[in-house]
Amino acid sequence: MRLISGVEISRFRSIEYLHLEQLSDLCSLVGPNNAGKSNVLRMLNLFFNDQTEPDVYLDFSRDFHMAGQSRKKKQISCSVSFTLPEHFRFRKGTESAQQFLHSDTFTIRKTWGVGLEFEPSIDIQRHGEQQYQSVDPRDVIKINQFLSVISFRYIPNRAVPAEVLRAESAAIQRELARRVANYGTTDSVKAMLAELSESAAKMVRPIAEQIRSLQVGVAELELDTPEDLASLVVLSIFRASVGTKGRVEDTALGAGVQAVLMFAVMHDLIDGAAFKNFGWKQAAVWAIEEPESALHHGLAVQLATLLRRYAFAMNWRFQILSTTHSPVFVESATSGYLVSLSQVTHSTSAKYMEPHRLATTTSDVTGFVPPGLAHFFHTLVVVEGPFDVKVLTRAAELLGMAGNVRFACPSQLDPNLTDGVDNVYEFVKRHRALAAERLPAYPLRALVDWDASAKLPSLRSKLGQQGAMAFQPEAADDRVGSTFKGIERFYPYEFLQLAESLGFVEIAVSGNGTLVIDRDQLESAKGRLATLFCERATPTDCHHLAPALHWAVTL
Repeated sequence: MRLISGVEISRFRSIEYLHLEQLSDLCSLVGPNNAGKSNVLRMLNLFFNDQTEPDVYLDFSRDFHMAGQSRKKKQISCSVSFTLPEHFRFRKGTESAQQFLHSDTFTIRKTWGVGLEFEPSIDIQRHGEQQYQSVDPRDVIKINQFLSVISFRYIPNRAVPAEVLRAESAAIQRELARRVANYGTTDSVKAMLAELSESAAKMVRPIAEQIRSLQVGVAELELDTPEDLASLVVLSIFRASVGTKGRVEDTALGAGVQAVLMFAVMHDLIDGAAFKNFGWKQAAVWAIEEPESALHHGLAVQLATLLRRYAFAMNWRFQILSTTHSPVFVESATSGYLVSLSQVTHSTSAKYMEPHRLATTTSDVTGFVPPGLAHFFHTLVVVEGPFDVKVLTRAAELLGMAGNVRFACPSQLDPNLTDGVDNVYEFVKRHRALAAERLPAYPLRALVDWDASAKLPSLRSKLGQQGAMAFQPEAADDRVGSTFKGIERFYPYEFLQLAESLGFVEIAVSGNGTLVIDRDQLESAKGRLATLFCERATPTDCHHLAPALHWAVTL
């Protein structure tokens, strides 16, 4: 789910001005220590929960960004742009908030001043409006009603998972009570409740007699006892069975196991349950600092997979923002930002990057990403060259297949290799051992040109029968001749005619009506044809590439 589409922050801690406008359902902020990553999450916590950190409130002496020594009055501001999902619902009683917003796309800005740390001014900019409009104090309650249907959770790096769960024990208890409430009608439960009531009456009878004797107007006294099974639920901690040692409290579990337990409980029993109970909460946004802390690599992969499942779930309820130093969590994201602190202005800046590029660019922060593990949360298909990458990536997008597959050529993955079928084989040979550690759902595969199929047996000997494939000539347009080597043979006839009419390439027609091309002419036109395909192709133009794409995305 992408509920928050953008954030704009001004004059907060290390941030002079920062605009993040490409937030996704799962977004990573990556950068060195003290770059200001966590300040983005702290500001969002202030926006939603009126605290910069749990139980820490805004303090201008600490939180105002002083760089530049502006003579303007001290103000801190945060604008959050919302894009409500299609099925977002306002709970009963918040209809006035929905009417006030009257749009699925809008931006709310809060501005704090000295002496107004707990009463920020609020402005709104609705879709189509050019400027912010000040929100009248009488309408602030409507803004707060909208924000109240969103559960925003800021989880600092130093948070102790077991303590986080204890703080939420009331919510877990409510959910458990809801689930067991229907069992309160059985005969055995009724008998148990009646016994509790009778025992309680016996306990207080002597006290009741004493009170009555004082003649203070009290006739009867009773001890309140549960009227149903749900009222008996009391929950404070989790216990877990560990090997043959019996059950231990959650605080005795390893820090990594505690962390995974915390996220699972928050998803299933706290925030997930809140969505069901009377429709009170409609969405959850988690802001997590370094979720990889205390996790070994395998457990980090499992937690990243879990968080991806939450963010991508069809119920569109969760959005996750995280700071991280782990390539696993960078690769698991769908968008990312490189965060840095200027040594000149002493202010935080952020640059948007595609996750894999972000992971490789920040290897000094996150650690080296081995080529065999590139695009760890996607099926990695190695192809012969960069033009193949461009065309197949665009075709996959047009056909709705791009979600779980990434195409790359050897030179893009391993700087010690060039491109071509021999280098595809060399890449597989060099990195096959490490690629075996990839998740089963996201394997390494190789796709070579139709005229390089002689290499298939060698590739399949290392990747398995389904791990390598060559383009199939029978899938090509039968009006496109075999002089079109490589992926160009799988462009449709009409597309190649368009390319010639635009002067991109010179094409001839053979005696039997098929298109033919000079080898040198094709080599010089490959880049132009790939660019034109990415700019002008339609799903229909991808028909001849579809079989290879289906193979790439099918396990």
